[in-house]
Amino acid sequence: MTTRSSIYTNLPISSLQRSPEEEIRAVIEEQTGLSPLPATKKISMYHIRGVSNPKFVGGEDKDEVIFGPEFLYVLDVGFPAACGVQISWTNSGRGDPSFPNFKGAITRSVVGSSRGQILYPCIPTELMVGVKDETSESTVRTELAAYSSSISVLIPNLYLIKVNAFHEQEVARQIETSLPFVKYASLNTVVRIVDFSPGWFVDQVC
Repeated sequence: MTTRSSIYTNLPISSLQRSPEEEIRAVIEEQTGLSPLPATKKISMYHIRGVSNPKFVGGEDKDEVIFGPEFLYVLDVGFPAACGVQISWTNSGRGDPSFPNFKGAITRSVVGSSRGQILYPCIPTELMVGVKDETSESTVRTELAAYSSSISVLIPNLYLIKVNAFHEQEVARQIETSLPFVKYASLNTVVRIVDFSPGWFVDQVC
C-alpha cells in the first residue's frame, strides 16, 4: 500500500547528484584539464542581470530584466585568478525547476572581486597579444614559445595565445615586461551589450 507520506518521501528534492562545490570543481577540471584542483579556500556566488526601464524611452517607469539571469560561482583555490563557473536561469512556469543546472556551465577566469571584474570575467587560458609593426611572425612565435604552445594570428600584428588557466594576468605582465616588440598583452574578457538603462546589476549572494 502506498501512502501519501511515502510518495512525498520519494519525490526528488534536488537535481544535483553532488554538492554545488563538487559540481563546480568538476566543471573547472573538465573544461581546463586542471585535475585535481587545489583545495577550495573560499567560495562565493554572484547574481548578474541586465535591467532596463521603459521610462528612458518614453514608456512606463518599471524595471524589467531583459536577459535571462546569470549566476557566477567563484572559487579561490590559490591561483593568481579565481576560478569562475557561470550558469544560467531558464524559466519553466514561474521558475527554473532544474536550477542550479551545471550541464551548460561555462568556466571563467576572475581576476578580482570588483563589480567590473565579476561582470566582465575572462576567458580562461586566452591572451590577446599586440606587437609592433614590422615584427615578423617567426619572431613572435619563437619568443612567445616560452609562454605558450598555442599561437594563432587573428589579424596582422595581433595574436591569440593560450597560457595556463587562471594565470593569464600574471603571464600578460611577464610578456609585456620581457619582450620589447610587444605593445600589449591583454585578457580576453567577456563582451556584453550595454545600450540600455539602468544597466547591469551585480550582487553577491553568498
